[in-house]
Amino acid sequence: MQDFLYQTVSEKQAFEAYKLYVAIKNHFTNPTYDFFKYNGRTKASFKTFEKRNDKYFFYKLADRKDKLEYLVANFVSGADNWVGDLVNNAEGERRYRRLVGYRDSLTYQFTSDLGKLLEHFDSNFIVTNCQHPPLLIKYLRGEVQLETMVILDSLIGYTKHWNKKIEDPVVWPQISLKIKKFKPFLSFDQDKLKKLVVDKFSS
Repeated sequence: MQDFLYQTVSEKQAFEAYKLYVAIKNHFTNPTYDFFKYNGRTKASFKTFEKRNDKYFFYKLADRKDKLEYLVANFVSGADNWVGDLVNNAEGERRYRRLVGYRDSLTYQFTSDLGKLLEHFDSNFIVTNCQHPPLLIKYLRGEVQLETMVILDSLIGYTKHWNKKIEDPVVWPQISLKIKKFKPFLSFDQDKLKKLVVDKFSS
């Protein structure tokens, strides 16, 4: 299999996959790096790539047509940073399938998550005594998906309020950064989903 990949994937393609890997890794692990702002540019060099002992995994990554989404799905989930762990196990594929599953049935998934929230919409976002609000608790329990957190923040901007009010120094800052970093990768019809929220919580 390894020899076959070296025959079907060029070194240039593997290097491009390496650069993409470094850029997405930096985006999700470095608070100051923005994949879109820098157009995916990093200091990754061909010389550095040549010296890596795990180049095979970048050939394997380059062989995927969906490598950008695959990397995003894995890094946003908090997966290990090593490329071998990302592209060479079933868990990496599972993370990717989960992201694609939400994307392909976004309206259904979002509506389903809305049904798990408190009946009074604003109550889901209230920070009491500097503690985790109801929506965050539901996310931590696995009842609400990250994409739903991102969509709701795009609609009402709750993270700015939470960043000021929540005193948790560990868990919330990590989630807040994850929402910020994932947001530009998630495309959706904002007007359509806003209407779903209004229709559900105004009745």
